[in-house]
Amino acid sequence: MVVAGCGPYATSQNDFQNGTIANVVESVVSNNTSHGLQVGEPTAGSSLSIMGTNIASNAGTGVNVLNSSRARIARCNIFNNNVSLAPNNLVDSGGNNSIVGNTTNTAPGGTPFPQN
Repeated sequence: MVVAGCGPYATSQNDFQNGTIANVVESVVSNNTSHGLQVGEPTAGSSLSIMGTNIASNAGTGVNVLNSSRARIARCNIFNNNVSLAPNNLVDSGGNNSIVGNTTNTAPGGTPFPQN
């Protein structure tokens, strides 16, 4: 799994049988020449949870999901990227994100989850 451009609160746990689990919390992911954050493995799916993070001004996709992986976003600002989320059906949301000003704005199309 690739977690690019993460701030000091990025963590990951490797479990090669079941994929990788990672968290990005209260970080800024910006000005990357490709995607802001990308999650994906060729076999078992990985999970990337992104909370309270600004994802902006990346040349590719703000949050890019590959293969059978999944991303979950809550309280994120996703601005000025080429594409906000891709593919959007693999991005779950707490429903409290700001997604605007990207060349292509896509809303999360995965499973909604409640916020505490």
